[in-house]
Amino acid sequence: MVRVLFTQHPRVVRLAKNLAIRFTMNRGSAGGSFHAGGVDVIAWDEAFLVFGKWVEDGTRLRVDSTTPSCRFSCVGFLESVDSGLLTLRLDDLGFIEIHLPVGSVFEYGDPDSMRIEIADRIGEGHTGDPVLYGASLAAARETGESFLFVEVARAA
Repeated sequence: MVRVLFTQHPRVVRLAKNLAIRFTMNRGSAGGSFHAGGVDVIAWDEAFLVFGKWVEDGTRLRVDSTTPSCRFSCVGFLESVDSGLLTLRLDDLGFIEIHLPVGSVFEYGDPDSMRIEIADRIGEGHTGDPVLYGASLAAARETGESFLFVEVARAA
């Protein structure tokens, strides 16, 4: 299980088994427990380079979020990135726009650099089917809203 804990809005997001990643979102990095490597705090412009690459590659993403008024989890792809505004296309269901202004804090985690075995990256998708998850980017706004973007590498 991948456990992602945000200090401002603690919660657990189940993605895959045998892994706990603690995103502290306090400009420090907790890393992945029981695994080498960890997550890296990255700058706003570096985070938007990752988002831009995901747009270019058409990468499918799972997005989990906690805001003061709601929690949601969905799968889609980033359609565009413009001046801190992300447009997440949810296939036939529409879109979500997420504003991550300068001042937002980002942590990037790469399962390859963390030496996480492929079998430990397989989790359950929203339909109950097995899914292989890839790199992740956690974002926290100064207002306390948090977002987790995780590559949906492929159906397992």
